[in-house]
Amino acid sequence: MKFIHTADWQIGMKATGMGKAARVVRESRILSIENIFDVAEKNDAEFILVCGDVFEDNQVSIETVKKVVSIFNKHPEMPIYLLAGNHDYLGPGSVYNQPIFTKVNNLVIFRDSKPVQHNEVTLYPAPIEINKRAEDPTSFIPDANTTDGIKIGVSHGSFEGSFYSEQKIEFPISDTCIKRAGLDYLALGHHHNMNLFDIDGVTRIAYSGTHEQTSFYETESGFSLLVEISSDEKLPRITPIKTGKLDWGLINFSLSDKLSLTNLSEMLDNEKTKSILKLRLDGKLPFNLKCDVDQLIEYHDTQHSLLNVESNIEYVVPTDISEIIEINDPIVKRTAELLRYQIENETDHEKHTELVNCLGCLYHVVKEASQ
Repeated sequence: MKFIHTADWQIGMKATGMGKAARVVRESRILSIENIFDVAEKNDAEFILVCGDVFEDNQVSIETVKKVVSIFNKHPEMPIYLLAGNHDYLGPGSVYNQPIFTKVNNLVIFRDSKPVQHNEVTLYPAPIEINKRAEDPTSFIPDANTTDGIKIGVSHGSFEGSFYSEQKIEFPISDTCIKRAGLDYLALGHHHNMNLFDIDGVTRIAYSGTHEQTSFYETESGFSLLVEISSDEKLPRITPIKTGKLDWGLINFSLSDKLSLTNLSEMLDNEKTKSILKLRLDGKLPFNLKCDVDQLIEYHDTQHSLLNVESNIEYVVPTDISEIIEINDPIVKRTAELLRYQIENETDHEKHTELVNCLGCLYHVVKEASQ
């Protein structure tokens, strides 16, 4: 028996902070659902199991919902079992209360902890109740130790004793749930990176992670899991399969001199295949190199599909403004000196950056005029 384990689609996320990449990120999350169905059909999976947070929240528009449902309807032969998560939880106002979901014949939404039968498999859902954040959702899974067939738990929350151990967690899931309930496999959602956990030497608990990467700091996302369990041995065999369309990249680079600019340019040339590239710059540079930095970024912005730049460069402005620029006009010179003074005394980072940019514009205009 084979099925696809997926979760955390976060359809409708705003992708704030992504700038011009936001629209691409939002659209790719929907388009990548097709990849999940392709993977399921190519691998003869019996069903798709979605473990929560299909939607970013319960306020997503009906148009967004229709886009997801239309994909479900394109694959009427593939059963879909769907668990609500902490973002799209059940209850009054839930997105899943919309009538459109009742028209999807191949969709089952888990609305309580009642077991659901699929051929030789029994699915044991543990839906999220938003008012029970401190309670283990899997504690509502009934004892299945005497039940025949393959037993799969479905939940959404924080697996205790793993990457959540050092922080306050909500919806804590105990590693004892496998033995207590007699499960062969526990499919989880909530954590955006893929993670597999062994119980007595056998991998029986897993997060699939999100099907499409959501940030530059997720290193193991963009996958769905193909899970195969035989009715004889009941030992899960898990194969991660890439479903994400976007290839994200992150470069952290410290600038120090003109040579480091050349090195940065070469590094950016080697990352042209990335769908989205974030460049984080820091370091200390003499102010007269600011134009070179700006021009380098402008050029590479035309070379990359989506380049996101975060600059924390400290530009050193000399006390004597004439060291960096010859200004004959007394009004322009006074303006430059005033900007230099404000830069020197400004402690707020954002205002300091704005002042440096203003001086940079003035520097560029005067330099152009003198040529």
